[in-house]
Amino acid sequence: MCYVVAVVWTLQLRPERRAATSARGCSTHGVSFGQSIVEGWMFSWRTEAVRLGLLITLCTSLFIMPFTTLLPVFVRDLLGVGATGQGAS
Repeated sequence: MCYVVAVVWTLQLRPERRAATSARGCSTHGVSFGQSIVEGWMFSWRTEAVRLGLLITLCTSLFIMPFTTLLPVFVRDLLGVGATGQGAS
């Protein structure tokens, strides 16, 4: 049901008629996609709070998420217990 609501709300979105402006107040109409990506990475590297958030997300994505995804396989193959060994009864 949530997907239906999300699709309906997304279809109702309309683009703005005015030109977008960057944080510095200049028009971004002529800026290429690659240049805006590089500028975003440079901003995130200069801003300590953003850099810290990105590093925490990177560590979580590389080390914790694969472990939790493969945990049932570890329990079944390495420990030799099934769902009851994981705490499910």
